[in-house]
Parts: sequence; C-alpha cells; structure tokens
Amino acid sequence: MKIAAGAIVLAVSLWMMGCAEAESSQIARARLIANENRKLLQQIEQKDRRIAELEAELAKVTEDSARQIEQLNAASSEIIGTMILQQQQLQAELDRLKGLTTD
Repeated sequence: MKIAAGAIVLAVSLWMMGCAEAESSQIARARLIANENRKLLQQIEQKDRRIAELEAELAKVTEDSARQIEQLNAASSEIIGTMILQQQQLQAELDRLKGLTTD
C-alpha cells in the first residue's frame, strides 16, 4: 500500500511538474508577447510624434509661403504701377515731341 501511495504521490508530483512547465512556457510566451507589444507601442508613439512634427513643419511652411506670396503680389503690383506710370510719362513725352515736329 505504501508503494501504491508513493507511486500516486510520484505521479501527482510529475503531473504537477508538467503543469508547472506548461505554465512556465505560457508565462514566457506571455512575457514575449508583452515585450513585443511594448515595442510596437513605442514605435507607434514615435510615429505619432513624427507625424505631429511634420504637421507643424507643414503648417509653418504653408504660412511662410502664403506670406511670401502676399509680399510678391504687393511687389509686383508696385512694379506694374511704376511701369504704367513710366509708360504714361513716355506717351506724354512722345505726344509732346510729335506736337513739336508737326508745328
């Protein structure tokens, strides 16, 4: 009877060790998955930060471009105004000179 009880204790002990190994394997796998998830979350956070940086940079470039376009429009309007004035002055001078030659 003692041998049968010892065999039962041995069998239960071996079965418990097998369960412990299975649990240990599952724990190791869970740790591996948790580490992979942590790395993926870090990558997502880095990408989110980079997206935010790029969006801020794009907003700045867009604002700078709009300001430059306004400045160029103002400068070109000024140049066109100067050219029209010069054209009018040249036309007046031409008309004056034509008036001198026909007299």
